[in-house]
Amino acid sequence: MAEEFLPPADDALYYQLTMVFTNLPANTQGTVSIYTSRDAGVFSIGENSETLGGYRLTGTDGSNLNFNSFTTNSKQVIVYGGDADGNFSLNLYVLTPDRRVGGNVNLPQGATVTFISRASSTTVGGNSSWSVPLS
Repeated sequence: MAEEFLPPADDALYYQLTMVFTNLPANTQGTVSIYTSRDAGVFSIGENSETLGGYRLTGTDGSNLNFNSFTTNSKQVIVYGGDADGNFSLNLYVLTPDRRVGGNVNLPQGATVTFISRASSTTVGGNSSWSVPLS
């Protein structure tokens, strides 16, 4: 049975969220998922305005972006590493009525992702859950 998409609640707000991927091994896949419920929120590019909008994907510590594919939708970010270990950051928005967001990660051994909001940060790896306050 396919999961039904529930749009965010009417009182949802946009919050900036940065994900810093570290040591994603060559030719492996990493997945970040956001909890799937109406109040959990969705990954977003922001809204059409002069101050909000878009994703920003950059190499960390001056490194080049090294991955074979990058896919995102409202509930997942999926990255498939290139021919060398990858370190990069992804800036995006979360649209949610809550002041905290969380989900699950599925990363190869040794890889981590750090979630950075305006209020806090947390680092996780392997197959685990994550949660971070947004404001």
